[in-house]
Amino acid sequence: MNKIEVILDTFNKFTIPHSQYQAAIDCILTSIETTRERGTPCCALMTGDSGTGKSSICKRVELMLGPPHDQLSEKGMTSVLPCLNCSVPAQPTIKSLAEEILVKLGTPMAGHVGALEHRIVQSLITRQVQLCFLDEFHHLATRGAEKTQRVTCDWMKYLLNESGVPICLAGEVGYDLIIDAHPQLARRYPYRIALKPLPFSRTPDAEFRKVLSALTGEMIKLGKLEDYIYLADEHFAAAIYMGCAGNMDGLRLVLYAAFKRSLARGNRTLLSEDFASTINMLHIPTRIRPDKNPFLISTDAVYQAISK
Repeated sequence: MNKIEVILDTFNKFTIPHSQYQAAIDCILTSIETTRERGTPCCALMTGDSGTGKSSICKRVELMLGPPHDQLSEKGMTSVLPCLNCSVPAQPTIKSLAEEILVKLGTPMAGHVGALEHRIVQSLITRQVQLCFLDEFHHLATRGAEKTQRVTCDWMKYLLNESGVPICLAGEVGYDLIIDAHPQLARRYPYRIALKPLPFSRTPDAEFRKVLSALTGEMIKLGKLEDYIYLADEHFAAAIYMGCAGNMDGLRLVLYAAFKRSLARGNRTLLSEDFASTINMLHIPTRIRPDKNPFLISTDAVYQAISK
């Protein structure tokens, strides 16, 4: 990577542990502890619209639990996998998801569904998995009619009961209703996390503005900026909110694009024009009034747009 790519990659990996983000991590870690203490799966279920940070949280917890490693015991050498992070494909079946899980576990995957289930359970136990993530679980949970959904829930219940490993589900809003329609599975998910876009407030200590302040500081540091706009300024914070409606992925995309333009210019400045120019190249689904450029209109016009 060239110098600009390295800076952008570092900025892209910079994480702001805002209250929802940290609360979600704490909830998931608590579910692991409770499962261990009670000897029965007490799992976390996470919902949120696209871009609210579900996958980022999964990756963060995976990092916190530690990388795969070899461990010597009386029984010999064990390849320990503290966290299994698996994303459900767009058109899954139970068998295809089981095969994907086995790939992540490094286990042979040939055979019928029953054989695959058994291998998953044994591998989760053998590899001492502390937590399993099934991201984008709505793809599987909402698939098919009620009978198919019941089979999916029964399959999940089997994996939990037989392995004893907590399985954290993450997906878009709505799939939790299917889980709750099956009480025997629902009671194994006492920890619930509902991620939402960050709200906007004019107050200087509002969380959205604190997030922008932290991101500004990181851009200044990485880009060695000498002349720059302060993103947490009342007008700019409102304009950025109009561009993303508090969606974290949308926010990061707007800032990434503007920062890239700034770095390419090479004069250590971050200007309003960087945002005004780049936002019209982007499609951000949550953007408020995409027919208006929030960085080219007055503060009153911005507030009028975001207050509706």
